Amino acid sequence: MLFKQFCALLLVALLPIFGAVQAASAQQLVFHGFAVDNQAAIGTSWRTTRSTPLWPYAQDSGFPRIRNLPRGAVLRAVSAFTRSATGDYIQVRYRGSVGWVDQRDIRRASGGGGGGGGGNAPIVNTASGVAYFITNVNNFASLRSRRSTQSTRLAQVPRGATVFTTGRQSVIGNFTWLSVSFNGQRGWMPRRYLRRLGGGGGGGGNPTIAFPVGTYQIVNVNNWASLRARTNRSSNRIITVPRGQSVYFGGQRRRANGETWLRVDYDGFVGWMPTQYLRKN
Repeated sequence: MLFKQFCALLLVALLPIFGAVQAASAQQLVFHGFAVDNQAAIGTSWRTTRSTPLWPYAQDSGFPRIRNLPRGAVLRAVSAFTRSATGDYIQVRYRGSVGWVDQRDIRRASGGGGGGGGGNAPIVNTASGVAYFITNVNNFASLRSRRSTQSTRLAQVPRGATVFTTGRQSVIGNFTWLSVSFNGQRGWMPRRYLRRLGGGGGGGGNPTIAFPVGTYQIVNVNNWASLRARTNRSSNRIITVPRGQSVYFGGQRRRANGETWLRVDYDGFVGWMPTQYLRKN
């Protein structure tokens, strides 16, 4: 009996440490399709969709609740989202109380961050036809119909794929949104998931300006990138090009399988390589 009581007390003592470890690793949680959206949740406002408990830890199994939150209560996030055995939770503040709430029982309140609907945030003109590749995500970034992480997802754009700006930009809270095009589909995407390719820019809507002729360095690989016979990752590998080495791009470019490919030369070997592995020297 004493041993069981000791184990129970030990578990209670370790739970805060466990919660801290979860919060520290929350940056890796995929929420709304993005690897870092959970980090952006800090400081945002949420509203309960029904009466729901406020828990002392990021789970609802066997612990006394701090209080009940009424439907429609407005909460302020004080931590990132974290995942436990009983679901995904976010730590919030409500009328002086701080605790964890199940993400299934809340929705974003209007305004703040990048999850609102955009409201009357101004849209300004910016360069069109500039190429960016998708970065800072585990698998894909969402192309949205509006400047909101809760708006309709038009497409899932794979990590490393290329999009092109269509000439509009808007800042909402902590998000800078760019209007971009992917495979003919136009929408909005947070700037944090985009990294600019090449040195081009300017108007005219000509996407080739993002890939000027010249030498490019191999990047975004552990050891090497494959020079392919065709614009397909399953095509024959002509040669491997070590990270940091330079290749020469003569101007021939193709769009295939959701990626932009450049025809490059490496020590006399000529083939195709995705732009995500190339950075203009």
